[in-house]
Amino acid sequence: MRPKNNDKKLVSLVWFLVSLFISSFLSAVGLFLSLWVIVPATTLSLFPLAVGAPEISPWLVGINAIARMLTIFRRQQGWFCNTSLVCSLLALSLSLIPLLQFPAANTRITAEVQAVLGADYLAAVPQIEQAQLHPQPFILADAFRGIPRPGSSHE
Repeated sequence: MRPKNNDKKLVSLVWFLVSLFISSFLSAVGLFLSLWVIVPATTLSLFPLAVGAPEISPWLVGINAIARMLTIFRRQQGWFCNTSLVCSLLALSLSLIPLLQFPAANTRITAEVQAVLGADYLAAVPQIEQAQLHPQPFILADAFRGIPRPGSSHE
């Protein structure tokens, strides 16, 4: 029969390895996906990554922030944890790029729409349809829950 002290050591060792693996795995996956925010697709098969990464950047920010928090507590445990820490910081920075670029892109789009359609382009849209428009061009919560469609029923 094994002493209980060895069982506690075994549980501690397993917990350490699992927590190390989870933080390192999240850091690696987050960095891989976040790199596609700036890396252009060289082939058609890589195109979904280059298009999809900026689209899911709010999710990537969350994943990379969780990976950063998990690795920051293991900072003094060696070079492997420090590498994970650097990867998660780099991934977090890369995944924030699309969100930081949105205000400037929205300003340019608004100016272009007004230049093409006129400053009062919404006057031609019926009030019923104007009521269905989003109050803001980007709602962060919609990036996580999806854009609700009026009149659709979920069964």
